[in-house]
Amino acid sequence: MAEAEPRQKGYDPPAMSRRPFAEGGLPDSARERVQRAVDRGDGFFTSTFTAAELAVARLAGYAPLGQVMGSSMYHLGWSWSSSYSGGEMEAVSAAKRDARTLALERMAEEAAMLGAHAVVGVKLVMRGYEWAGELSEFTAIGTAVRASGPVPGRPALSNLTVQQLYKLELAGRWPIDIVMGACTWYEPHADCVSDGSWFNRELPTHTGCIDLARAHATTRFQSEVTRLGALGAVAVDVERHFHEREYEVNKSSHTSFRAEVLLIGTAIASRGPSKLPRPRLVLDLGNKKIDLGARAELKITE
Repeated sequence: MAEAEPRQKGYDPPAMSRRPFAEGGLPDSARERVQRAVDRGDGFFTSTFTAAELAVARLAGYAPLGQVMGSSMYHLGWSWSSSYSGGEMEAVSAAKRDARTLALERMAEEAAMLGAHAVVGVKLVMRGYEWAGELSEFTAIGTAVRASGPVPGRPALSNLTVQQLYKLELAGRWPIDIVMGACTWYEPHADCVSDGSWFNRELPTHTGCIDLARAHATTRFQSEVTRLGALGAVAVDVERHFHEREYEVNKSSHTSFRAEVLLIGTAIASRGPSKLPRPRLVLDLGNKKIDLGARAELKITE
């Protein structure tokens, strides 16, 4: 069973873990914190794992090295919109994409400093604050793990759980990177009266706004998968956020509608046949159990 071993002497972290903060690298405080963990070399780790995930990680040989994170505080002050025509808020879409990328890359740098093969269970969160309406914090967090083989130049990022990564490797696949596709779409005239009626019926402007945002996000997501040369993407999640705002033009009240769609998943590649131990099914019968993996026929053991 794999344990987190002290990093071997002479280990040279990849170049990506030495980028200055001005070029999107880690802040000095974060770099020092991770370096202290590397220098300590005692195998101690923190993680986002549940107890069940830790048990599977030991079975699969994924040694947890530590909890890693990356963050970016972004100013979202400029957002193109018009009172007369809607469309994608391209400045907002681009800003959120850049902010998420910064957070993920900084998390990857922490994992690279630890000598990780992959980061498992990545969660990507965006938070706003009442005291700063135009500021948003983008945070990526996960657990760096060491697997088998040489340490790559950049750890593979995935939103898979340990159990999912184990099953993926059993299938002869391995994660490449987290892929995203996002779009923020704006419709200036979307009040319920003008868009529909007082009766129960579809609101075509709202529906069209959501469909267009989802279509743009999906196209960008697929382009990222293609760019990486991946077989496909797994564990794809779709996040949707909707906002309405009332405003006035020439003393006339209007309601605008904004749809934000984010697709996030893990791009995968072929890795060849797996040498991982396959799980065995055991039925607990109290003081007896049936082991379905030990032999071809059932065996009842005391």
